[in-house]
Amino acid sequence: MEMFNLPEDEPIEVNILSGLIEKAQAKIEGLNFDLRKYVLEYDDVIAKHRTKIYSQRKEILKTDYQGLKNFVLKCLDQEIAKIVAIHSQENIEFSKIFDEIKTIFPLSPGKEVELKEISEPAKIESCFKNLVREFFEVKEKTENKENLEKILKFICLKSIDFFWIEHLENMEYLKDAVRLQAYGGRDPLIEYKIEGHKIFQDLWGGIEAQISRTVFKLTISKPKYEI
Repeated sequence: MEMFNLPEDEPIEVNILSGLIEKAQAKIEGLNFDLRKYVLEYDDVIAKHRTKIYSQRKEILKTDYQGLKNFVLKCLDQEIAKIVAIHSQENIEFSKIFDEIKTIFPLSPGKEVELKEISEPAKIESCFKNLVREFFEVKEKTENKENLEKILKFICLKSIDFFWIEHLENMEYLKDAVRLQAYGGRDPLIEYKIEGHKIFQDLWGGIEAQISRTVFKLTISKPKYEI
């Protein structure tokens, strides 16, 4: 009786009980509708991410060698720009820049000395981008075109697949985390969209970094890099 807020010493009329049941049912159905709506909106965020990733994956599968080359060089350019920017915020930290660049392609001591004479980050970035194209030309000569196309496609697809799986896990963790935001008066769905966008940007950054650090290491023929 306490649940329905009815006095214990009065008989329960059928119409009163029916009205209470209908109100309770309507409330439950409303809560379930809101829950389904939120689930759909959460899923919509992931669906948009999936569309972008699958679109890029399909593009890699169907593109020709030149398209793959352009995509990989773009990834390399983005990674080089990121490395130089991070380590040039106040002073140019050449040792840190060189250490990171060497995870992409080797640098000779003479080339390091030459680069240290440059005082502008933009020019350093440009030099690295020119160098990476020189290394790519060497790789094109070392591998035949057919082999290099297989290598590039394999690297791109594997990198996308690896980071996409990781992204799905991160988004699932995020969903659990933002639900706690409701207790702080914030809309969990809005937080999910904002943080989800940041995580998606990190996903692309991870893909670019992985491709950049693999392209000159994976080979079918014996590499002959000497610049």
